[in-house]
Amino acid sequence: MTRLTLAAAVAVLAGCGVGPSPGSELATGWSAQAETVAPGADPGTASAAKETQALTGTTVEAYAPILKGCDLSTALRGAPLPAGCSNNGPLRSSSLAWVRLDGVTMEDGSPVSAVALDGTRLTGLVNGAPVSGADFEKARFLGVATTGAAVPLKAEHVERGHDHQEDVWRYELRYLTPKGDWKNLCEGGKEAVIVSGRWDAHQGVAGDGAKIADPTVFTIGCRRSAIEKCVNGGYLPWAERGGISLDPYHQACVRMLRADYCGDAISHTAPGRQVNLYDGLGIQRDDERWVSEAEWTAAGASCLSTRNLTAADAPCLGALGTPACGETPSFTGTTLIISETPHAGGRDGHL
Repeated sequence: MTRLTLAAAVAVLAGCGVGPSPGSELATGWSAQAETVAPGADPGTASAAKETQALTGTTVEAYAPILKGCDLSTALRGAPLPAGCSNNGPLRSSSLAWVRLDGVTMEDGSPVSAVALDGTRLTGLVNGAPVSGADFEKARFLGVATTGAAVPLKAEHVERGHDHQEDVWRYELRYLTPKGDWKNLCEGGKEAVIVSGRWDAHQGVAGDGAKIADPTVFTIGCRRSAIEKCVNGGYLPWAERGGISLDPYHQACVRMLRADYCGDAISHTAPGRQVNLYDGLGIQRDDERWVSEAEWTAAGASCLSTRNLTAADAPCLGALGTPACGETPSFTGTTLIISETPHAGGRDGHL
């Protein structure tokens, strides 16, 4: 199967030129010209090719019906997900592949050293003094687009979370356009979460789209993206529950929300598709009498229900399909999350 690179959310403008390296003017002067980094390559390296870059905002539109107690409008306003309920969509993160933790500067140009993530809270040192959290408001970063182009980025607003997720920090992020102005990275300026590491930018082969544990970069999850919704749903990749890491649960949730059944980064869902999810840790519980769809691991679905037609176009249905999938829930094996949809009628599971 052909290996493809994801670049749907990035628009490249005409007019290429030679730009500065990420370690020099780009980190301080924020030129609109950008170096490129090959997708999947070490984020600290750059190729000789340069291009001028513009990004588009990304979103997952949704219906907002009240469906068997699942009021999705609350999730779209950024409130906690209704227990066990969510809204599928193909968007995984944002228009950027990852953001580097080196070359960070404060608004006044002061360099920030030892930048790291504590959950979703940024930490570092400025002139030897510790900075963290809201101190990073107006700070500037170097993002890398899915094409490999380097993109100047700044945190316009940084805010600690509320209620049950008060330790989940959120960021309003903007990128520098070739015209020299700052545009919202996420649709409508909606605040995003950031998580350590990056996701493989290929699709089409089993294993593509896997998370790469890389403490030198972070990934942005715009609101309504799978990464953000899975954090909002309680799967905090930096946390544990009962001594069990939630990182694989977050990865399984991301695969599930994108309907990446075959574990090849190809989404088989559409905006508006409803899904109920639950796990063996009690983070999300089975509160709906819906039809089992699939059992999920961090690498994709471990089985697909042949009683549920949402996965009818997935090429792995023949190998993984069984009417017993999800019918007798057991989380003692590799299964981390089980998904359900409202009923088995209809090719794509819509009501």
